[in-house]
Amino acid sequence: MDINELLHLWLSNLEEHLRSKGMIWKADLAPDLPHIRADEDRISQVFENIFKHAIGSMPDGGHLAISTGQDHDHLVIVFKYRISYISDEDLEQYFYPHIDAGTNWTALDMPLVKIIIHRHGGKVDVFKETNDVLVVRIELPLT
Repeated sequence: MDINELLHLWLSNLEEHLRSKGMIWKADLAPDLPHIRADEDRISQVFENIFKHAIGSMPDGGHLAISTGQDHDHLVIVFKYRISYISDEDLEQYFYPHIDAGTNWTALDMPLVKIIIHRHGGKVDVFKETNDVLVVRIELPLT
């Protein structure tokens, strides 16, 4: 599957909602990334949940940056966005099911994000770059 193509599809699907909240997105997707062997429906589910969590967490007018690249034998996808506030406890519970305030979306499938990534032989990390910038970094094996 082509990760960049799937990310473009999700950005296209969510573009109207992002605009309605005054949000800006920037995609810095590495050209010519190798395709990976993965269940496209499951990886799509991962992206859907991460995008919806990000949109629900960002203040109106926020900025979402998505990038892809290759690190040796892994494909790397990074979501970076500004948040109003996240405590260390909230960070530890990032993958717990929850309902995002201010949207009609639920993030009940957040535990599946981690499970799907791990079942594909990858890993996912969530950390604060600064007090108000959250980073979600996914690595998926190329082989």
